[in-house]
Amino acid sequence: MLRLRIMMVLLGGLSSMAAAAESAFVIDKLLVGVHRDSDLNSAIIKVLPTGTQLQVLERKDQIAKVTDADGITGWVDAAYLMADPPAAKLLVDARQERQMLVERIKQLEAKNTVGAPEEQVAVGKVDLLTNENTELKSQVSSLKLKGSSLEDQLKARATTLAPDGSVGGELRKANAELSAVLQEVQQRNAELAAQVVSDTALGQLGGALRLSSPWGLAGCGLLIVLSFGAGLYCMDYLNRRRHGGFRI
Repeated sequence: MLRLRIMMVLLGGLSSMAAAAESAFVIDKLLVGVHRDSDLNSAIIKVLPTGTQLQVLERKDQIAKVTDADGITGWVDAAYLMADPPAAKLLVDARQERQMLVERIKQLEAKNTVGAPEEQVAVGKVDLLTNENTELKSQVSSLKLKGSSLEDQLKARATTLAPDGSVGGELRKANAELSAVLQEVQQRNAELAAQVVSDTALGQLGGALRLSSPWGLAGCGLLIVLSFGAGLYCMDYLNRRRHGGFRI
């Protein structure tokens, strides 16, 4: 019974000690003294923390002459020097780089948020220009087809023209024929006027024509026939011109 009580007391003490214990780590911050002389027992002129970058000027046995960024020059124990930066320095650099990246991401997100409407407008303009370009290409293709159709029509029309081979030639030919008819009419009028004796009144002119020789009556008849023929020719010419040179 006594033994049981003793064991319970010991277990209680151990549990209380375990409850009072806490986790702890050895510090990684190291301080290195910079000595005035090459003797490590000489006076310390500066204390450098872990991660301080130094320039090694000289090595002598287990010590090294160094200088820091502030220009302080002295001697330190070479055992505390290493070529690669310590973990503490790498951790600080990593945290600084991470913070810079976070700030950069925030700036980019803000820029994208502000520039989103402008980008949407630019995309809309590009789509509009693309649609207009497509429509213009379609119009150009349509015009090319119309041009080809007109060329075919002109070629077909050219094969059905007069032997002179052009509309201008046909018009010149018609004008020449009309000029010849007009000249002939004018000539007959001059001949009839030469046969008229009286030039006083229109009634006397009619009487003179009735009293003139049979040539006067023949001239009047010829004038009427030529005038009628010229009218028919003009109507036929205008009709052919309206229908592209074809007689309807």
